[in-house]
Amino acid sequence: MRRLRFLIIFLLSQLAIRCDGGSIPSNSLNPPNSPPSSTLSTDLGGGYNEDLSHIDNALLVRSGVKWVRGFVNIPRNFLVFGDLCTVGGSCPVIGVLGSNISQDPDPDSGDSEVLAISAFNNLIQATNAMTPGGQAVKIILSLKTDFKYKNMGVPDVNSPAMTYLLSAIEQLLENNGAGGHIDILVLGNEPMFETPLDDPINLKDPVTSAEMYGKFLNLLIDRLQVLKQKNAWRYEIFTGALNKAYGLRNDKTYGPILQTILQVTQARSEVSGIDLHLHVESISEAEGDVNFVRTTLGTGKKIISTEFSLVGLWNLHSKETLQSPGSNGCPADKKLFEWINDLQTQATAGHPTSQADFLKCFSAQSWYPPHRFSLFMDLFNNPSYNVFAATYGLHSSPTIPPQLYNDSSTLWYLNFVYNCTLLGRDENGSCKTNPLVFPDFENAIDEMSPGGPKAVKPPLQ
Repeated sequence: MRRLRFLIIFLLSQLAIRCDGGSIPSNSLNPPNSPPSSTLSTDLGGGYNEDLSHIDNALLVRSGVKWVRGFVNIPRNFLVFGDLCTVGGSCPVIGVLGSNISQDPDPDSGDSEVLAISAFNNLIQATNAMTPGGQAVKIILSLKTDFKYKNMGVPDVNSPAMTYLLSAIEQLLENNGAGGHIDILVLGNEPMFETPLDDPINLKDPVTSAEMYGKFLNLLIDRLQVLKQKNAWRYEIFTGALNKAYGLRNDKTYGPILQTILQVTQARSEVSGIDLHLHVESISEAEGDVNFVRTTLGTGKKIISTEFSLVGLWNLHSKETLQSPGSNGCPADKKLFEWINDLQTQATAGHPTSQADFLKCFSAQSWYPPHRFSLFMDLFNNPSYNVFAATYGLHSSPTIPPQLYNDSSTLWYLNFVYNCTLLGRDENGSCKTNPLVFPDFENAIDEMSPGGPKAVKPPLQ
């Protein structure tokens, strides 16, 4: 079965045409000379992004994951901005929001990315969860430096704004010794999309902005290395996360900062590796990104993927009417995004659709690729790429009222393994499993920890 899945990916990579007009590299996804081992080399984890307050240690144990990952938005959550903004809208950084770094236990704000420190502590406390092998769950923290917030831009290395930015990061890690619980620290979260690159008002072009980001990144690495040694902490430093690395490699706007991140990763011995986000339309597109980065960095740096999905494929078909309505569980005359809204509404009202009908409807769509999670895992475990760890959206909880999609929304809710949002809860109050993902997720957990406890596999309802 593993050989067959590798063959499927290989054939896809030869047939697929890149959305940027180029083809997948000719050396991409070469089938290995020997069959893969019976166990996975890529450790699997649960991803929560900014929803740190949703982390449930009992679910981490139940799922069998080895890692948990989340991010914090440093400018949005931990910096103070003044009112004297420029004509272009750039507001000055005037301090560190120390009360937010030290408060506990304040609830989350209504804004999804404005979190109190209690939510960050929820990530740190995930180390109390145990893996099937009896080890503590490991933590990946991504430091999101959203330089588009308040249009602050990348601060000059000698500016007060840079001093405040670095101080906020140091305070966050030193508060209650939080940095000592982190195993991987990722510097950035898609900085090519979160940095003002083409900024004519402030006389910055993509090359200048990339150079400034490179200086910031090098300075941050220096400071974090000093902090690590001073406190005898264990975290490994990673850069990233790159999104659409292959497609944007030569882009006039995004290419310079992407290349800067790769250069810093390669040049700095303190950097263990790089993080990739693979939100794609096909497995072959994901393979193109991983192949490009592995070829660029060689084998001396680790690769992790803290976000991956076929959400690009869902979006391609979002506005299409569902195929084969009726007996296959699909409603008639409904577009995909409209059906997802119905699922949310029904689940919130306590009358969710059955997992069996949910699966039947997707299986009836000619464009839906079954076992796509296994194809991702086979890609990660390809010896040519050797992805060190990957984290995937573990669970979603419904919002009241539901956050309904429109025809341009990104259909994230289809991804989650334990999916209260679309499928409701079982008789024990636990989120029902997503049949599009869970069987392959369970197999990956079992192969990652042979002989250990199995992920709980409830029947479809």
